[in-house]
Amino acid sequence: AKLMLSAILSDTIGLKSTLTTDEDIRSAKDLASLAGITSLDELTLDIFKAKSDLSKLNNQQIIKNDYKIFDFGKKIYIAQIETVEQDTVLNERKADLLKAMAAIKQQEGVDELYLIISDILNINSKLLLLGEAETATAVKAFGGTPVSSVLDIGRRVSRKKDIAPLIENTHKN
Repeated sequence: AKLMLSAILSDTIGLKSTLTTDEDIRSAKDLASLAGITSLDELTLDIFKAKSDLSKLNNQQIIKNDYKIFDFGKKIYIAQIETVEQDTVLNERKADLLKAMAAIKQQEGVDELYLIISDILNINSKLLLLGEAETATAVKAFGGTPVSSVLDIGRRVSRKKDIAPLIENTHKN
């Protein structure tokens, strides 16, 4: 029950994701009761801390850990990391992540490559933007003004529901 509950909490970002269903909430409560878990928030925080430990991953591994390549008339590579230390990642690893992104973009032969850095505690995502094509698409898709290759896209954390469709729409017009 605890393992199943942990999977639900991980997948739904502690039941806060836009993809969370009423069934997820009911199941989580039932499984918590079966497993003797009294605080979903505490278990969620423990899961997030474990998931967001990037210290053992190199920059290429971070970008290749969780990604999908979409065909939107152009090949678009969208990678995502979930962390409780978004600012630390951006402050300490941004330059090296951008270098790794450039190498992966070339290796994969994609037209655009994005890295979503999602703060899973505060439900916020920032896009790390590799170049002019990515910047133009991201501004068209999400609005705002990038600062030092980073665009804050707010409470969008689901690549499938909140991010990829907006990027796809920019390539339809």
